[in-house]
Amino acid sequence: MYFNLCFYLPNSSMSKMNSVSKIAFLFLCLMHCIGFQSQAQTQSTPDLMDEVLKRAVIRKIPSYEFTESFPEQILLKMAYRTTEIVNAADIKLVSRVKVTKVELVYTLYPNDGTFQNGKQMAINKERLSVLYKELPGLFKPEVKWEFVQQTKCSSTDEAKIMFHGFVIHYKMPGATGSSSLSPKEDQARIGLPNAEQAKKKQG
Repeated sequence: MYFNLCFYLPNSSMSKMNSVSKIAFLFLCLMHCIGFQSQAQTQSTPDLMDEVLKRAVIRKIPSYEFTESFPEQILLKMAYRTTEIVNAADIKLVSRVKVTKVELVYTLYPNDGTFQNGKQMAINKERLSVLYKELPGLFKPEVKWEFVQQTKCSSTDEAKIMFHGFVIHYKMPGATGSSSLSPKEDQARIGLPNAEQAKKKQG
């Protein structure tokens, strides 16, 4: 309404306004337009997250096992029951590769329906929101999604030492099978949090 008035108010009416009224009127027009644009922009984020929640495959495993060098994987780690990416500096690596699948990994603890459908769901949605702000391209339909629930824990202390966060799978480009990451970047990827723990599990 303000937007239309701002552009179509007759000149005769505008001329009757004093300068203060004109400024106030134009300010209201501007605020209305900004509010409309902001609402339109924010509508897409929850829609995309809801789509991921609907199409994601949910699977249960005892614990997430990694190979020693994490082949074709980039890990974005979060602590138990938190939503902050611990190794945020490695987010930039994702833009260098073609992502094929994303796994949201967390513990099924407490294994209680009320907690999992309430608090855990809220944590997962917030984790998705954090990832979307950094890497919105991962939410495109061509990227597969899985929610991986780890069941091999019976206490908070056990849950805390298990991996939580995102495992991003990518495709090696080119016929030679060489990664688009530089050797230095690839070493940084291998040295992500939980690497030493993964090596011990494999050993």
